[in-house]
Amino acid sequence: MNIERVTVEVLETPVESAYTAAGNQVSSNFHVLARIFTDDGMQGIGFDVVLRPTLVKSMAQTCQELGQLLVGMNVLEIEAARAKLERASGWAGPGGLVNMAIAPLDIAMWDAKGKVLGQPLYRLLGGHKDRVRAYASDALWYSLPLDDLARSAQDHVALGYNMVKLRLGHEAKPEGEVQRVKAVQEAVGPEVQVMVDATESWNEGQAVASGRALQEAGIVWLEDPMSHQNLSGLAHLTDVLDVP
Repeated sequence: MNIERVTVEVLETPVESAYTAAGNQVSSNFHVLARIFTDDGMQGIGFDVVLRPTLVKSMAQTCQELGQLLVGMNVLEIEAARAKLERASGWAGPGGLVNMAIAPLDIAMWDAKGKVLGQPLYRLLGGHKDRVRAYASDALWYSLPLDDLARSAQDHVALGYNMVKLRLGHEAKPEGEVQRVKAVQEAVGPEVQVMVDATESWNEGQAVASGRALQEAGIVWLEDPMSHQNLSGLAHLTDVLDVP
């Protein structure tokens, strides 16, 4: 069960329809894909996703270099492997690009471990349920017109989803954000829960104003309202809003 070889590659997967997310025009998704091969023929696969090509090659190169440090290790010793990779990253890590480069390797080891032991990952991680609720968030971009947004939400519900997540954060006023939520709510009905991801687009004042308006509109989840580095602003928002 020792790791014999690690390979890393970059994959580009074109999207069906181009969209705007987090301020970027997206026509393809980019994946850093790692494969771990063991001496007894097992293969583990892991990848992460990036919405634009910037630094993807750097991530892949970092992943490739770190991956070679796993050769010879037992594929079941995931915590030891991650600690080794973080130590090797030195002052360049363990956050940021290094974390994203380690992620495909970490996932690949978990994949291999589950295959070796013949167990699903939820059980290896201590889970006791074999079902979890899932939400849909594809094709619910802030760049879509309201009619297209509503149709996309209806398509997800037709597939069996009862939760959908919209991207917001680019309307001039809170009322504009609420209008997009209302369009989806009217399209899918009261049994479907609506969540919101503002893609870190607001400043603190905008987050408070829009958060209050969206809370009143009935959203059940507000994600990434402002920069993740604005800890005091996020704490303040938590104090003034009830929605998680």
